[in-house]
Amino acid sequence: MDYMNGDYSLFPLDELKLKKINKPEVLDMKRVYSIYNTCSIKTIIELKTKLNDKYNYIEMGISVLYYIFFLVLRSSKNMKLCLKLSERAILLFTEFIIQSKEKKASGDLVFNPSIADAVSFAYKKTIGSITLNKIEKDSDYHFEDKENLKWIMKACETMDRIYLSFSVDNNIDINILQTIKMDIYTDTYYLYEGCNTTMCSLQSDINSILETNFQLSVKWIILKCYYVLLKKNVTMNVDSFIDKIKNNIDMNKNIELKYAIELQTPFYEDNLESLL
Repeated sequence: MDYMNGDYSLFPLDELKLKKINKPEVLDMKRVYSIYNTCSIKTIIELKTKLNDKYNYIEMGISVLYYIFFLVLRSSKNMKLCLKLSERAILLFTEFIIQSKEKKASGDLVFNPSIADAVSFAYKKTIGSITLNKIEKDSDYHFEDKENLKWIMKACETMDRIYLSFSVDNNIDINILQTIKMDIYTDTYYLYEGCNTTMCSLQSDINSILETNFQLSVKWIILKCYYVLLKKNVTMNVDSFIDKIKNNIDMNKNIELKYAIELQTPFYEDNLESLL
């Protein structure tokens, strides 16, 4: 089998003659964004299942997905190749960790591999020596695509942080993550589309909310209220916003995350009334 017959996912990216695989696609940014979000959700659930909810492994696995997905996309503009190699990288990363644990348990391990070793193994077997720096120096790399992908990548990175933040709940499943996606990812897309990513603080503001120590349901309510605030084009310091909005919420009330995610827009608008 070889890549000329369609089995090119067996080879590291730097060994492939990309021009012979398929003609590069015209990238539809909405499609790229949607497909990546679907991949991210499925990967988180797969990693949670296979790696026993080890958050640091899950977080690093998503970093592998993000890097491989966009590196392959930017080097080939071929979505089929992108998906195959992304899937392969996650499989290699996961199996490396699982097999290392099994060998250690049986006493067969001669060294103690780290999570960085798993990442390095997945990269080497998937992309070889290809790096983003090499891609950006390529004369065939079009400026328009580069600029569009910058904010798409930022939007996807933000969605990753959101999915990961709420996936620490052991009860979260693919249906809840899909609900989060459908509830918030379209707004994220358009917020980044209309934002100068070199100047915009959107990503850091959202991260500030996600890094709070509130229970997950309260964190979700604050995040959603902040999105409503942004859609109203109201500017407010995120720390001040968090302080004000949390006073409108019963912080001690034990709200299930699933219930909080199912709350409708009027609820968030009502919580904002006293702030605007």
